[in-house]
Amino acid sequence: MMQRTFWMWFPLAISITLVVGIAYALTQQTYRQSANDSADALALQVATDLTNGTALDTTRTSDISQSLMPFYVVYDASGKALEGTGTLNGALPIPPVGVLNSAKLNGIDRVTWQPQSAVRIASVIRSVSSSNGAFVLAGQSLARTEVHSAQAFGDAVIGWLITMITSFFAVGMTAIALEGKKK
Repeated sequence: MMQRTFWMWFPLAISITLVVGIAYALTQQTYRQSANDSADALALQVATDLTNGTALDTTRTSDISQSLMPFYVVYDASGKALEGTGTLNGALPIPPVGVLNSAKLNGIDRVTWQPQSAVRIASVIRSVSSSNGAFVLAGQSLARTEVHSAQAFGDAVIGWLITMITSFFAVGMTAIALEGKKK
């Protein structure tokens, strides 16, 4: 009886696993893509200010390895950091050259940037047509996003386990009821 119940339940178990996995993946990607929102808005604002010749406020800087605040850095055409509000190890951080090249070709690039171990940044790089800078990188730590994603994963696992167990018992009870009707 147990073997029969298992094989009746097995297709349902696969379906449950797929649905929970897809729900988690969608949730995680929503969290990750939303992390770009403030960086995207800041990059656009700084690029606009540079294009219009508006002076940038760089009086308030933060260490991007410690801060959750959005930051920006302006780079020249060669990728040299000119000014900004985010520092790493006491200096303006420099992204990989490929990121700047992609922004140059496409006008914008959105990447997860890990400038050093345990520092992950949701970053948006915009190409700027201005004499004050060629690129603006705006970013924000992914620390909170990763906490939310981990919580969502834990919730998905608990929901999956509860659903798997209850569905197995439901299929088992159905199998017993059908067996009783046959007699």
